[in-house]
Amino acid sequence: MLPTQSPIAIIIRLCTFCQLLAGVSLIFACQRAQILLLFTGSQSASSDKINYILNTLILIGPGVLAVVYPEVGKLAGLLGAVGGCLCIYILPVVTFLAQKRTEISNPDLIKAIRRNTFSIKQPTPDKGANSPSGSSP
Repeated sequence: MLPTQSPIAIIIRLCTFCQLLAGVSLIFACQRAQILLLFTGSQSASSDKINYILNTLILIGPGVLAVVYPEVGKLAGLLGAVGGCLCIYILPVVTFLAQKRTEISNPDLIKAIRRNTFSIKQPTPDKGANSPSGSSP
């Protein structure tokens, strides 16, 4: 353990703070976009006031839980374990089964998707288009 006034410890704490700040900002943006998409059909808010209200509403639940429930760390660990299980084990299986259902119900769509390589091709510019007068030399 580093001493509290150690310059290395201060740098590590500062880096950890910046990582947490960036992570929370990204999570807020994702949650806000999903809530707006659910209720309004658009991912962007019409004003900053709506963003502030949504941020406050998103923070109220976890804030109250952290203050009231004394074993919030155990709850966070349990929710993290369940969420990790869902992402690692359940989501790939569900996605695979959804693909198989699409293959059965709409085989032409799957054939079209497999034929497409999804490559981006750069257009070749015309030789005369780059000249200042716009005409070919």
